[in-house]
Amino acid sequence: MIVGNVWLSDRQNLSPFAQDHHLLSDLQLIAKAWEYWGVETFSKLVGIFGLAVWDRETQILYLGRDRVGGKTLYYTNTGTTRRIAPNLRALNSFHSQELDTVALRDYLCCSFVPGARTLWRDVRELRPATMMTFPDEKINFMGNYRPVIKQKILCNGMVKNCDRY
Repeated sequence: MIVGNVWLSDRQNLSPFAQDHHLLSDLQLIAKAWEYWGVETFSKLVGIFGLAVWDRETQILYLGRDRVGGKTLYYTNTGTTRRIAPNLRALNSFHSQELDTVALRDYLCCSFVPGARTLWRDVRELRPATMMTFPDEKINFMGNYRPVIKQKILCNGMVKNCDRY
């Protein structure tokens, strides 16, 4: 099962195995890609996303976020039940209202909260370009990202396709 907030800017690299890719939503296309590549799907996505993927076979929940941080993803970090949401407001009734004093200090000092902390003690933000697995809460950095930009260039009077990194 896949849920999330997704906008794919390049669907072509996910389409080789899905002939009807132009008829599918971004989430449906990611679901087909997950069946084919599994967790490697995160590294193949080009766009902005905050995703939660439940893998029935391994009984692992994967959270993934795009490399530039265009879509946010928050989770609670207390108790045995984890709550996940694309914004802090959606988690208000699922965590204590106790402030994280370190995050508050950082916000008052620097006008932002660095890292995964939020102003709420029991809520964390999944950082850009990271993937987290539950139940072990292991965080993996997705690595460097170099998008391939397809361009047509004029070379000796002829138009050619060129992949530029």
